[in-house]
Amino acid sequence: MTVTDTDAPSQVTSDTVPALTPPEPATGFAALLGTSDHTTIGRLYIGTSFVFLFVAVVTGMLLSIERIDVSGIDVLDADVVAQLFSVFRISSVFLFLVPLLLGLALCVVPRQVGSPTVAFPRAAAASYWTYLIGGGIILASVIADGGPGGGDPDAVALFVAATIMVLVALGLAAVCVATTGLALRTEGMSVRRTPLFTWANVVAAGLWILTLPVLAGILLLAYVDLRYGPTLIGSGDQLFLRMAWVWSQPSNYVFVIPVLGIIADISSVAARTRFTQHRLAMGCIGAFAVFSFGVWAMPSWAPTTDGDLLLAYTDEVPFVVASFLVVVPLLALAGLVAGTLRRGAARLISPLVWALAALVMLLAGAANGALVSIDPLDLVNTTATTAQIHYVLGAGLLGALGGLVYWSPVIFRRAFPELASTGLAGLGLVGTVLLCLPDLISGFVGQLARLGGAPGDASSGEVDAIEAFNLVSTIGAAVLALVAVGFLGLLVRTVAGKDEVVDPWEGNTLEWATSDDLPEIMSEAPVYDARHAAEVAS
Repeated sequence: MTVTDTDAPSQVTSDTVPALTPPEPATGFAALLGTSDHTTIGRLYIGTSFVFLFVAVVTGMLLSIERIDVSGIDVLDADVVAQLFSVFRISSVFLFLVPLLLGLALCVVPRQVGSPTVAFPRAAAASYWTYLIGGGIILASVIADGGPGGGDPDAVALFVAATIMVLVALGLAAVCVATTGLALRTEGMSVRRTPLFTWANVVAAGLWILTLPVLAGILLLAYVDLRYGPTLIGSGDQLFLRMAWVWSQPSNYVFVIPVLGIIADISSVAARTRFTQHRLAMGCIGAFAVFSFGVWAMPSWAPTTDGDLLLAYTDEVPFVVASFLVVVPLLALAGLVAGTLRRGAARLISPLVWALAALVMLLAGAANGALVSIDPLDLVNTTATTAQIHYVLGAGLLGALGGLVYWSPVIFRRAFPELASTGLAGLGLVGTVLLCLPDLISGFVGQLARLGGAPGDASSGEVDAIEAFNLVSTIGAAVLALVAVGFLGLLVRTVAGKDEVVDPWEGNTLEWATSDDLPEIMSEAPVYDARHAAEVAS
């Protein structure tokens, strides 16, 4: 055997191998596009929701102006009015209110349960981008003569597909929020010790996961009809009628469940104490959610021969019972809020003004809904039903904006100016009352919910009264539009501010913890426990 000499392997040193430099972290749009940070995703949801709020404000004002004169469609074309009406409802609920509440939840819920991240962060990010693209396509399809009542079949089909995209996105985000609240709680935080905002979001997300797929399934059937012939749902003219159940009672309560958690958390911090009967409050929120689950009512919505909407289920006992029962947990929670404020050292901070305004409007909406369910009053398909919808949406708007003011130091490290925020909250309460109460009164007179729908046997005096009420309602819509614009200005000013704020309210729950070491979880208010333990020790 021949031994062949080979060169000895050269010794590898740090001088002979180039140093590996880690890539620079992405910045700008690339960082946003690839982010999985729950706070960043929540901020994106919040910011985008305000863009769509502008759409809802513009369309709502146009519709309010159009309905002042009950003699008919005067300012806009009838087809344009139908499209604007659908855009207003969709943008106010699925493009603004629900995404804003989800944005708050994505920012706050992980911190409240002591988790460093949201469950399925990549899915949460994907939900935002799907929501953004779907919302943009919805608006583009309406501009292209799509949407319910649109004249272009392809644009109508595109509207349906884009709406399904938005519903899937919101459902996916709801899964992330619910899983975070249920599965990522820190050690010591049992379900019974879950903060009320987190609990309300878990309950709401569960019902959204049950409700949104039903609407998406109806839209999928509608898409099949639009593409291959009206056999299942009907023509594009009936599209809005098939969607209308989701905005009406009892289903519309489902979309404001997180507001109850906002109200509860703010009231306890404003009172500088624990929330009275925390577990009972959890039960009240759960009961409200149970009575709000209205998908069961969906098959009873059907178009009549004259194209109006028939609410065939409104004289059935379950609907009437649920319409009254939903008031009970709201009243109970209102009593707990009042007890908390009375027991503690209450202070009038601006988030509390927003929260109380939202609670009062939600109670008014529930009472309005109970009246609508009384068959002898004959309020179905009158503006009384519109008033109920607007009461609930107004309560959702006030509560969500109040939550954003309250958690602004957590989300943006900045605080809203107190005086301006308090003024806008009071103005929002006045605007909601002016918007809704005249419609309720007009409903008793017999004004139909559809635009230009004065009762056929109305006298000239009744018509004049209805038009006066419609004018007052339009003024209320203008006031709420002013509140939305003013709040957006405050938000921009707050985010652009330089003075960082950590905890201006002396909060009770983990999102207000000022150190990396979380306090021991002994109750639903661990930061409150730690603060008062330190005071006792000193």
